[in-house]
Amino acid sequence: MRETRVRPVILSRCGKVGLGVGLALLSIGLAAAAAPATDLVLADFRGVFDSSKIASTDAKIAPGRSGSGLRVASGHQEPWPGFTVSAPAGHWDLAPYAQLAFRLKNIGTNPVTVFCRADNAGADGITNCLTHSVALRPGQEGLVQLPLRRAHDDTLGGKLFGMRGYPVASGGPGTIDASQVTQLIIFVSRPGDDHLFELQDIRATGTYTAPTACVTDAEPFFPCIDTFGQYRHKDWPGKVKSIEDLRARQLRETAELASLPGPKDWDKYGGAARGPQLKATGFFRTAKVGAKWWLVDPEGHLFFSHGIDCVRALDSTPVEQRENWFADFPGQEPGFAAFHTRGFALKG
Repeated sequence: MRETRVRPVILSRCGKVGLGVGLALLSIGLAAAAAPATDLVLADFRGVFDSSKIASTDAKIAPGRSGSGLRVASGHQEPWPGFTVSAPAGHWDLAPYAQLAFRLKNIGTNPVTVFCRADNAGADGITNCLTHSVALRPGQEGLVQLPLRRAHDDTLGGKLFGMRGYPVASGGPGTIDASQVTQLIIFVSRPGDDHLFELQDIRATGTYTAPTACVTDAEPFFPCIDTFGQYRHKDWPGKVKSIEDLRARQLRETAELASLPGPKDWDKYGGAARGPQLKATGFFRTAKVGAKWWLVDPEGHLFFSHGIDCVRALDSTPVEQRENWFADFPGQEPGFAAFHTRGFALKG
């Protein structure tokens, strides 16, 4: 499927998931122990535990050196070496909880990225599951926190599609039914080396609070984008309110740039105008000057780059089937025809 795209727009986030703080634990099936607190321990690695409850793939599982965790020696013969902990009664009901969490330490000699995946029945690594990862240097410790994003939190019925982030915790990929979590998978993805790490008890923690949907900001919710590509239903300092406002800002910016011309010893590209003069090619390039490699600007001056890179000359946003998002939809205006292009459809 192909679709029309136009200039980029920006959506601000609204809706929040509250994360409470649990204290200590109620154990589950690897070793049972209860405590009058809010956390639910899904895998208890303290003391003696039943390793037969853990299914490993290209990984050796043993008690941690301190006796209060699990030591994992993962190989690199399989694409996803690690282990799986299955819910002892078929599933865990994690509906009251906001996230999964556990402490992790890299005790090996190689940097490692450890993934945690929570599954519903039918999980395939993309749908019906959630995945989070933490990268650790040798000797580094970290906290893995996997938010339990719910499929039923989508109060807009899937109408905000094709986005990398959502004003609500919408359904689709990256969401699960928290009341039907069947297993947890801890793994390393396609490693080139062996790894060694330890982790503490895996627990569900924090109090889940259903998000306040964006539709409470205004009814109806659509259109949600104003003439200037801003989220309509919220206000903030610096938000553009009118064409006159935008023109005034342009004048202020022009005056500010004129008052701050930049260092006198830089050329118009930011190169060192008073430095060595190399061949001017009209393009940025690299050249070895003395014993060092340098960037050279189009005028042949040495150039030092420090900051944002990979700034694209073109970006776009899909508009097909999104026309009702825009308060002032530009798609039918002849003046914007030059900014239309074609692209592949996005399904969120």
